[in-house]
Amino acid sequence: MSIDYKNNKFRFRVAKNGTIYSQTYTTHKNMTEKEIKEKKWPRDVIQAHKDFEVSILRNEIGKKESMLFNNLAQLVLDEHVRPNLRANTESFYMTAYNTHILEYFGGIPLNKIDNIDIQKFINHKSKILKASTVRQIYAILSSTFNKAIDWKYIKENPCRNITLPKVKNKNYAELLSVEEISKLIKAIENEPEMFNVIFSIALYCGLRQGEILGLTIADIDLKNNYIDVNKQYVSHYRNGKVNHEIAKTKTDNSIRKVYMPETVSEMLEQYISKLKILNINPDKQFLFINPKTQVIYDRNAIYRRFLKMAKGIELYNITFHDLRHLQATMMINSGVNIVVVAKRLGDTIETVSETYLHSIEKVEKDSVNQLQDFINNKIRTY
Repeated sequence: MSIDYKNNKFRFRVAKNGTIYSQTYTTHKNMTEKEIKEKKWPRDVIQAHKDFEVSILRNEIGKKESMLFNNLAQLVLDEHVRPNLRANTESFYMTAYNTHILEYFGGIPLNKIDNIDIQKFINHKSKILKASTVRQIYAILSSTFNKAIDWKYIKENPCRNITLPKVKNKNYAELLSVEEISKLIKAIENEPEMFNVIFSIALYCGLRQGEILGLTIADIDLKNNYIDVNKQYVSHYRNGKVNHEIAKTKTDNSIRKVYMPETVSEMLEQYISKLKILNINPDKQFLFINPKTQVIYDRNAIYRRFLKMAKGIELYNITFHDLRHLQATMMINSGVNIVVVAKRLGDTIETVSETYLHSIEKVEKDSVNQLQDFINNKIRTY
């Protein structure tokens, strides 16, 4: 029998009757070079290896339903996530597995995990994590079991009929007052040019942060006055390191043309002209490059810059991503059709309806009053 270690994963090998059985095991503990060299394995790894050996001696290996959850998780990563999904999605799976799920279910056979085990897990995580985070972890857990059903390892998903914590939706219609929005706009205008441009695109055009950082000069059509959104800049973890790359948009709906207000169009024209004069960015080159590193600006740096600006004007309850929501809220409150708002944001009508419900209700109430006024003043007096 043996234990090998590579890329934060362990592989067990046990021989029986001339056949070599192997199993992959992932631990959340980071190993030092000294520990690896001296083979000082964590206790959970040693125990998992013993359990694997016992299962072989008892002739339990080979029965699909007796597969350990950590082996299923590895299969899902290798055969489903990495070949078919985006790199940042792989990062979500890896984080959920290594930080939360494997510690709880890793060494348990699939046929030993029931609905009540899932519910206890969800209840435990709900006490220490935000409801939205718990729901994300649950989604990955449920997806993992669904793949086990597809591959005929189990017949039913134990994640069915689970009570999840409720997420309290942010009321974007009440996020900022008119006075606070005015303060925010003035603060953005006083930012250095690059940050002014980035924040303005978010506020007036509703682009996501990754979509903004992924923009190239070629994506800005100044003649027809629109931004061509066709990709995004993403960050994800792989092998313990943060990686950055240009990826597809969040959804197919996110590929879109977003028309710009004149103020945004004018500032982008001026900004791009300076880049061309300085010969920093040739055509089809990214717009927002860190002059020191010559790579796209870090997402966290943009996020921190915005929070610093917001705190400077005493706005403590707003984030960079909220600029996108503010734009949608202002459009809805000004009477813009919800279909237009959804298309502009690159979201579905259903998502926009759920997210901006309060704003939509206000518009609906106003429209009813407008209908009544029309009946009273036009129809009845005819």
